[in-house]
Amino acid sequence: MKKYSLEQFLNDPCADIGTGLLVTRGSGFCFSLKKTSRWGKNEQGISVLFFGGIGGKLENNELPSHSLHRESLEEVGSDIRIIHSGERAVLMDAESIRVVLMSNNIEKEPLPFMIFRSPRSEAGRKPFTNILTYLGEFSSLKKIRPLDDPALIELNKGLLLETLKKDITVREFKRLGGKIQSRINLPQDGIIKPIGTAIAAVRCVEKETIIEDMRLRKEARELWQKF
Repeated sequence: MKKYSLEQFLNDPCADIGTGLLVTRGSGFCFSLKKTSRWGKNEQGISVLFFGGIGGKLENNELPSHSLHRESLEEVGSDIRIIHSGERAVLMDAESIRVVLMSNNIEKEPLPFMIFRSPRSEAGRKPFTNILTYLGEFSSLKKIRPLDDPALIELNKGLLLETLKKDITVREFKRLGGKIQSRINLPQDGIIKPIGTAIAAVRCVEKETIIEDMRLRKEARELWQKF
């Protein structure tokens, strides 16, 4: 099993660094629906609404854990507690997915659950973005609401897979058991699609043996089972 250090990904000259969070409000994944400026349209002119993990690009000299605390407060109004998954992590890019050993020389900085080396999606960025993704739980469920992005969505593993495999509208998403907490009126015929951390989560769900190879700590394993 190949070994990496957290610093290798943080200091990668070919990549921007971002964070993502896999978190639940009790049952299933909780993701944020991205800003309307990031929505697209399909060939039929129907709006495509993208969702992904809470998180974002690291600021100068910011550690991943500090970024997650800041982003969570800014995006949903609640701090988070990062759950330590262990010394193994899922490493994936556009073509491969595997489990690797991780080390870290930064005091009190947790290791990521997953690292997604995502190809550049925006002009003016580096060729890749290393998305360091962590497991976590909200500090205050009562305070959670969409503040920065337009909506929060909740969905289980099965529905998450379906959003990647086929076009699911907002209306159908709710009919299939998905939950939406929105501060704007969403187009009911808009199609919900995963990006970034959400796509990485899909790939872990598709290849469940990856999670077995992780040898997650008890608390992290119990959280994954809630998704």
